[in-house]
Amino acid sequence: MKKLFICCLFMVVSQYGLLTAQVKFSGMTQSSIYTWENFDEAQLIDYYQHINARVSLESYRDLYVKTYFRFGRTGDPAEWNERVYNAYLNFLSPCRKWDARLGRQFVYSGVMNGTVDGIMLNMRPIKHLLVKLLAGMEAPVDRALELTPWSDGNVLGAFAGYKVVEAFNFAASYVQKTRSDDIYWQLAGASFSGNVFNNLYYQAQYEHNLKTSQYQAMRYRLNYFLAKWNIFAEYNSQRPRIYEDSFFQIFEQTAFNQIRSGVGYQAGNYNVGLHDVYTMYEKDESTNQIHATISSSYGMIGLLYQSGYGGDNTGIYGSVRYDVLKNLTVYVRSSYYQYERQTTAISEDATAVSGGVTYKLSASLQVKAEIQERINTYYDNDVRGLFRIRYAFNN
Repeated sequence: MKKLFICCLFMVVSQYGLLTAQVKFSGMTQSSIYTWENFDEAQLIDYYQHINARVSLESYRDLYVKTYFRFGRTGDPAEWNERVYNAYLNFLSPCRKWDARLGRQFVYSGVMNGTVDGIMLNMRPIKHLLVKLLAGMEAPVDRALELTPWSDGNVLGAFAGYKVVEAFNFAASYVQKTRSDDIYWQLAGASFSGNVFNNLYYQAQYEHNLKTSQYQAMRYRLNYFLAKWNIFAEYNSQRPRIYEDSFFQIFEQTAFNQIRSGVGYQAGNYNVGLHDVYTMYEKDESTNQIHATISSSYGMIGLLYQSGYGGDNTGIYGSVRYDVLKNLTVYVRSSYYQYERQTTAISEDATAVSGGVTYKLSASLQVKAEIQERINTYYDNDVRGLFRIRYAFNN
């Protein structure tokens, strides 16, 4: 409960700032109640409270605190647990040439990817050039409000991105993770992207594992837009990112190469699409998925056919949404799949249905209620319920 107390203390201090009119306070709070039934057919209720907030001084807005955390009573038996997804202090220099972020933060820049407790420095030394420097510790897996000791998992990284012209953007990045003075994860990457002739987009991305002296991932993509047509082709190659140092090693990790291609056409208010995903695994197995979809502002419907590794799978899925009133929306989602289990050669049926309403009481307050049901081998009739209230605030 110590973590919960800290979260509540943050709210109290922020509310005090509101009363004294010295603090700019904005964000969102969301309360969720989820009802479900376990294997013993006992009805359980989980409660989640999410808070996303930004606090800055009224007289000095270049300095602000940003946080997103959740606490809830979940599980069987239910117990309180807390997760802090981010909580950092951000400072923007008066000259707008650099800013620093200190605390728990999401990092998604090139090969720097994940949640880190540390400091990120963003610099703009010249026009069109962005440089990022990162130093910190890996956040705990359960996102507890605790710091990982530096020797148990520190992270260092750098990123540089330069936009030459609209048709050519370049970025390079590096990251390393060290544990007990041993670098166990070390990546370098580069990417190119841009728009050519206003209707052709290209992207090329490469990541190299310096520990294994092999490529870690690569991605090449082309998008071509012509009038109402959209055509794309993409090639991905990915090696596993989880190795012997992780408890996730209990799962078998397989490298794969993947080719994605597709075409879309805008026919009036409808978008018709067809795309194919062909995946080749390291163990000389392959699988192919074909999706056919049609969508509009009212919803979508899709057909799936899969064959190869893992067994065959055919299905249909879709969703419908309708604005009954200006502030009242009704929606339904459903899917049905018939698939095979390759290891047992058993054919299975799986059906899932959910439906609900979203009601906006005001520009800041929204209520959502949803019923979910799934039917498969394990559940003949599994009905679940979700009730959610979201409130946005800005003083």
